[in-house]
Amino acid sequence: MVTRIDLASPGGIGDLQDIVRQVRSRGASLKATEQPIDTSTAAGKCFPRSWAGVFAEFDDQSSEERQMEGIAQGEGRGRLQRPATPP
Repeated sequence: MVTRIDLASPGGIGDLQDIVRQVRSRGASLKATEQPIDTSTAAGKCFPRSWAGVFAEFDDQSSEERQMEGIAQGEGRGRLQRPATPP
């Protein structure tokens, strides 16, 4: 079980496919708690092959979201300051 698939496979779709194969070889399934992904279901069993394009786009968006979250946290702690905008 993972929270988000993009966090389980930082190396991209190839790593994700390897992870799913390893999990399946042990008789288990992969489930994301914050996403509708569960490899024990019929739809979930086909996802590593059919979602490659979807995950490429999702990975880009997730990276941007994590970056924005990190910036917001840094600003909240006073560790990151944006340059002043000229008048």
